Amino acid sequence: MKRIVITGINGIIGSELKKRFIDKGYYVIGIDRIEPKEKEENSGHFEYVKLDITDKDKVAQFFPDLHFDYLIHCAALVHKNSLDLSFDNFMKINFEGTKNIFDAVVENKIKSGVEGTIFFSTIEVYGGEGRDEVLSESDECRPITYYGKSKLAAEEYLIKLNKESKLPIIILRLAPVYSKDFLRNVKRRVLVAAKRFFYRVGDGEQKISVCSRNNLIDVVEMCVEGKVSFGDVFNIADNQVYSFNDLLNYFRELGENHITIKVPKYIVRFGVKLVSLVFPGRKERLLSIYYKLTKDNIYSIEKAKKYLKYNPKWNFENTIFKR
Repeated sequence: MKRIVITGINGIIGSELKKRFIDKGYYVIGIDRIEPKEKEENSGHFEYVKLDITDKDKVAQFFPDLHFDYLIHCAALVHKNSLDLSFDNFMKINFEGTKNIFDAVVENKIKSGVEGTIFFSTIEVYGGEGRDEVLSESDECRPITYYGKSKLAAEEYLIKLNKESKLPIIILRLAPVYSKDFLRNVKRRVLVAAKRFFYRVGDGEQKISVCSRNNLIDVVEMCVEGKVSFGDVFNIADNQVYSFNDLLNYFRELGENHITIKVPKYIVRFGVKLVSLVFPGRKERLLSIYYKLTKDNIYSIEKAKKYLKYNPKWNFENTIFKR
């Protein structure tokens, strides 16, 4: 029975990967620093391990005697899952935590032979800066947010580690992930946090790449089942891109009939400049929001199609509406 280690097992991606691979007959070792809301007894196909990936010593103690075939590293600090959103904390979790895990795996590879590892990065490594073109893996990375910067630092370390140790690593740069029960990454582009009204910046024709969780699970399964070669970086998103107007229409179909307020782009630009003057420490985050709301954010998946045989069959309609 193949054995898979999944970090961040309690997250929206890790939990779904767990279901998929148990159903496929794999043995899953799930790692998280937080106890699951609903405790599950370890079984013939699953065991849960509580582990803080930022604790280098505990990570180093955990891996040497662990036999596994694949590692999927989902655990990360994103914009909303911590009270501490400082740059130091992003680096501690997304860079140092990743380094701890993969350094331990390199040591373990000598004993058990790891067939492949997968690291989830983000399209935020590209940054915004008003680039309207479709971005591919060969484009320069100029991250703005702490999240993007910390993920790029982890990427650079893993690429170096791959060359030095020959540990098989695939880096997947994910567009904003959504599912039927998780729409926050998409909704925040058009819905005010209080959920009382929609907003549309400009004419609403700005386009965005997003990623159905189902497409992500499918491509990870392809990687694990040995249908691809490890050792490269790939963008992962849906085949279809969506305008903000498309998103507004989908949410109305879901019964969210809020009023829509039209916001000119210059108002957003002025607001960002004003708040940045008052709170200079938030400037980078605010610039990122400005670019996300006023520019196209589209990412090419042609490389993944060619080398991973990625054929995304899921989109907003069949993920959310099952049609």
